[in-house]
Amino acid sequence: VMNNQLKILIAAAALIIGGTAFGGDGEECQWRKSKEKAGQKEVKAELTLEKFAAISHKEMEQAVVKQEAFIVDANSKITYDAGHIPGAVHYDIKKDNFSGALPEDLNTRIVAYCGSKKCKAWFKAAKALHKRGYTNIQHYEAGIKGWKSQKNAKLETASNNLSDS
Repeated sequence: VMNNQLKILIAAAALIIGGTAFGGDGEECQWRKSKEKAGQKEVKAELTLEKFAAISHKEMEQAVVKQEAFIVDANSKITYDAGHIPGAVHYDIKKDNFSGALPEDLNTRIVAYCGSKKCKAWFKAAKALHKRGYTNIQHYEAGIKGWKSQKNAKLETASNNLSDS
């Protein structure tokens, strides 16, 4: 009985230190360790709101006028159709046609926005874009509400006519 207990104790100790139970070369454990290391490499930092730099109204205005960014409107379709920042593409999480509008260059400057500072719909769009490999995603915090509040703000509507707000 004592001899069996000793064998069990030795086997348990061998497994804990990384070998196999009865004099193996540790191959099983090395396989497990390499799997664990591979898993660690695949773990990506969770995206947070802070991951995406916020830009000011002045920076957004410049991006629109100089066409320096791909602009994504994450508001509802009704809000988008009623008036959006010129050049903005509507982000609809339920439709794949958004993919066809995306720029080929994954380093393209992308600015996402939604309703206002309190709205977080832009973050869904930013995460989806990040997941597709885009690396230069920013956030216009003021949203469409902040854009419209500016004097002489230009809007596009569903008919793509520019109008003064």
